[in-house]
Amino acid sequence: MKQELRIRFLEKRKENRSQEPFVINHLEKLVRDYANIALYMKINSEVDLHALIDKLLLTHSLYFPIVKKELEFRQMKSWKDLGVDRAHIAAPLNGPVIDVAKLDVVIMPCIAANIYGYRLGYGKGYYDRALKEYKGVIIGVVYENCLIEDHFETINDVKMNYIVTEKRIIKID
Repeated sequence: MKQELRIRFLEKRKENRSQEPFVINHLEKLVRDYANIALYMKINSEVDLHALIDKLLLTHSLYFPIVKKELEFRQMKSWKDLGVDRAHIAAPLNGPVIDVAKLDVVIMPCIAANIYGYRLGYGKGYYDRALKEYKGVIIGVVYENCLIEDHFETINDVKMNYIVTEKRIIKID
């Protein structure tokens, strides 16, 4: 079921590029009071957080996932810090590593998400394993047309606290 959903929503997600500023505005409202924020660098047709990163870079500690055997989060102090990890994603390869428990908020990209707070990712489980014991705030970023009511979650999926789309901020109970 998840693989069929991935195929369907990877294509559907491409329709939304013009909606990014609205997503960024919602995200900024949610995270501006947190100190240690984990974000992501866009791949494929994910929401591009470049504008948000620019706004937060001077006033917050920003961390980005690095794909190794397991996901680790490294600090980025400047755009010059970026290299490319083994998954071919831009990341601050030499920045200090932070213990996941010390992150105040983690923002994750979603191919799709359901209204119950579960994210559909690329299927490797990196975020789910990294955030299994995490007690902070988890925010999923997804376009409204990739938000669904179907239950697709499994026992290993981590539940998000918020879902942000271009139209709204959804608090998950």
